[in-house]
Amino acid sequence: MRVNRASAADAPDGSSWAKAFKTIQSAVDAADTKDEIWVAQGTYTGTTDSVVDMSAKTLVLYGGFEGTETDRDERNWEDNKTVIDGEGIRRCVTSNYAGSIDGFTVQNGKADYGGGMYWGTATNCSFTGNSAEYDGGGMYYGTATNCTFTGNSATYYGGGMCYGTATNCTFTGNTASGGGGMAFVMATNCTFSDNRAESFGGGMYDSTAANCTFSNNTAYRGGGMYDGTATNCILWGNSPDDASGTSVSYSCLGTAYDGTGNIAKDPLFVNADLPDLRLQSNSPCIDAGRTGADIPSMDIDGVPRPQGAGIDMGAYEYYIPVPVPDVVGKPQGEAEALILGAGLVVGEVVLQYNNMVAADSVISQDPVAGAEVYRGRPVDLIISLGSEPVEGEEPAEGEIPVEGEEPVEGEEPVEGEIPAEGEEPGEGEEPREGEGAEPVEGEEPVEGEGETPVEGEGGEPVEGEESVEGEGEGEGEASTEGEPEEVDESCGCCKSNDKILSLPELLHRVLVIGCSLA
Repeated sequence: MRVNRASAADAPDGSSWAKAFKTIQSAVDAADTKDEIWVAQGTYTGTTDSVVDMSAKTLVLYGGFEGTETDRDERNWEDNKTVIDGEGIRRCVTSNYAGSIDGFTVQNGKADYGGGMYWGTATNCSFTGNSAEYDGGGMYYGTATNCTFTGNSATYYGGGMCYGTATNCTFTGNTASGGGGMAFVMATNCTFSDNRAESFGGGMYDSTAANCTFSNNTAYRGGGMYDGTATNCILWGNSPDDASGTSVSYSCLGTAYDGTGNIAKDPLFVNADLPDLRLQSNSPCIDAGRTGADIPSMDIDGVPRPQGAGIDMGAYEYYIPVPVPDVVGKPQGEAEALILGAGLVVGEVVLQYNNMVAADSVISQDPVAGAEVYRGRPVDLIISLGSEPVEGEEPAEGEIPVEGEEPVEGEEPVEGEIPAEGEEPGEGEEPREGEGAEPVEGEEPVEGEGETPVEGEGGEPVEGEESVEGEGEGEGEASTEGEPEEVDESCGCCKSNDKILSLPELLHRVLVIGCSLA
């Protein structure tokens, strides 16, 4: 199903971009459970309690399309902004627990719970300026991955998010009474900056955090975090700079705090004011975290953990940049060996024709040569198949000739074709007129079709025909095979050199010469 607010279709059914619906809700109403709905760039509003209500069906909404794509992977949600706008008077998205949205900006929603989104899963989305009268300004009861929550608010709990799971997300400038950034959520590889709570937990309230970073959050108690559990986290520069009621281990805090593996040292962010919460090369948080199956295998940017001797504290894993080798023009095997030797991995390999680059050689690479990346970064390659075949060339062995081409020597003629001079008809084919076919037993030959030459005409018999008395047999011509038919031996015309005539010869004499058997 397709949606484009600029659609001019008279009878939209969502089957193509030309027949796209103008509103998301129209597509939702027409869709079946588990359908995908592709939404083109633009701002979409509504007239009911929710701009999009898909609570009755399990659907997947994808934003970020330009409106011409034929494959979902062609979309770009960063360039083609697709906005669901509640206009400050209604919720943006209402879903069931299994529904999902991907690639949207969800803004200005308002509801009692979940002003931006209620239930469901959000991926690659931005929640901005949403509010809730009670809990979950940006999102209530859901799962968020690779999302940003900015400037959302709730009267009670979870300005950005309340209840659910958040992975690789950022929470900035959200407010609530408890848990300015979030409340009652399990967070992994998330950052919390400039969030505020009137009472407890500027960044987070009563939640679980693994490899998260808290900076410049404020609250009455627990500027960074209040209640809950924190492992491999950094809580630095929050006000007050404590983690009241929280179980903390292998984390960096502004003040000394009980717990295994904790440190109270400046984490040395690249730039806390921007904020850029990555670690400088001499940060005490590098390799200071706990390892284990419950620790995320990648950081918020997708960098594999660990990059050094151990896991780093915080959302970002520090890495020493690795230069990407130049493999363009090199054979594929050599190129892959160079990539692996540099501490990188071979990513996606695409094959394509190229008239300028030799077969089995690299046409291009991504990242480009010289780029500094993390160890274990995939390098994608495009490999040449050589020159593209030119139309009209001889087909390769085993290929079927193109229509109109001569068949390759030794091939059977295509059904319905006339064999070239000297060729035998293909197996199962009937010889054509003039090819010397013998009449079918019991059938009279039609005048002019495959007749045996008349005695005295002097014509040479066609190859494959039987000769008639008086014409003589050419050297090498085969005589008639088979036993003679029983005939009246009293007629001299029925004899040829004391030999009983075969049926074809007999028919010729009766029908052509006029011999009578009487």
